[in-house]
Amino acid sequence: MCIRDRVDAVGLAMHQGTLDRGFILGDNTGIGKGRVMAAMVAWGIKRGKKPIFMTSKAGLFADIMRDFRDIGEEDLLKPLVMNDIPTIKDRDGVTVLKNTPQRDLQPLLDKNTIGKDHNCVFMTYSQINREIGKCKKAQWLSHVAEENFLLLDEVHNGAGNDSNTGENLIEAIRSADFTLGSSGTYAKRPDNLGLYIFTSMFDGTDSDTLIGTVSGGGTEYQELLSTMLAESGQMIVRSHPQAPSPVPKLVDVSYDGLDAREVTDRLAVVLDNLTGLSEGTQEMVRDDNEGIKKLLDRIPESEKAKAKQWGSKTLNFGSIMHNVVRQATFAMKTKGVVDAVKQSLADGKRVVVGLDNTCLLYTSPSPRDRTRSR
Repeated sequence: MCIRDRVDAVGLAMHQGTLDRGFILGDNTGIGKGRVMAAMVAWGIKRGKKPIFMTSKAGLFADIMRDFRDIGEEDLLKPLVMNDIPTIKDRDGVTVLKNTPQRDLQPLLDKNTIGKDHNCVFMTYSQINREIGKCKKAQWLSHVAEENFLLLDEVHNGAGNDSNTGENLIEAIRSADFTLGSSGTYAKRPDNLGLYIFTSMFDGTDSDTLIGTVSGGGTEYQELLSTMLAESGQMIVRSHPQAPSPVPKLVDVSYDGLDAREVTDRLAVVLDNLTGLSEGTQEMVRDDNEGIKKLLDRIPESEKAKAKQWGSKTLNFGSIMHNVVRQATFAMKTKGVVDAVKQSLADGKRVVVGLDNTCLLYTSPSPRDRTRSR
């Protein structure tokens, strides 16, 4: 079950659902928005609906599956997964989510249905980022959302109402029986407000007028809008209690006896060599592809279709170098952060560590490690 910090959000959202109103879950990071979303999906299934859960990245499917496990509802799910994802396993190596094969998915798209073998849908906003007339999944979504539950995680990433994604999402919202939008920055930009047609903020006005008013009124109008939604029970926003403003803290970034300058100087040499290697391979690939093009020009037209995929490719290291630098910086700060956390805990303080990247791929135990630990 949800702990008491989430019960009020779940209760408010359910109540708005019975009133044919939507709900905005605006809690700050770490309060438990994911578990509330999981609870609302479970509620929808138990009411005979087939809730549609949408989020910004397919990688977040693993997070919502953990939330279902934490509220004890993981066995309830029979999801239709619209994205092509790797199999997701729990910490014991048990498969908890896998993609729906295209051979099973295509007939459902053709018939505009979720199918009898599924009781919910997992998909990302990127699945509906083209014009609805050219996007089969957007058309499918507008049909299956009818009289259904729509649960929008990181809803601000649904884009403005003048984008393809935003327009397609609004069509689905209009069809849905109940919509919940979850975001710690729900009104990040005024043009995002068009997505919230499932609340009463548009009563007596239209999207363009409201967005223009809020844009002109600035933060004061946004605060007024949030206050009115909260008073009506259509929004809840919580933050960590008595959270002080963070105080910057310098930590030791030495690594294996080397100070920061020595580490970065050594890393710079490696990156420079890799960049040079990348540039060299790109020249080789260009030359190779020019030769292949000349060869293709000489073969009969009937054979060109078979040779369509001929060619060489290379990874441009320069385009991913920033990831290497970020990971290196993260590694350099890790020991200092751990030492600072230990000291803060020893001083009786509670600590929240914010990470730019959880590095889940690297920190999760491999199947071989799990086998060894048994």
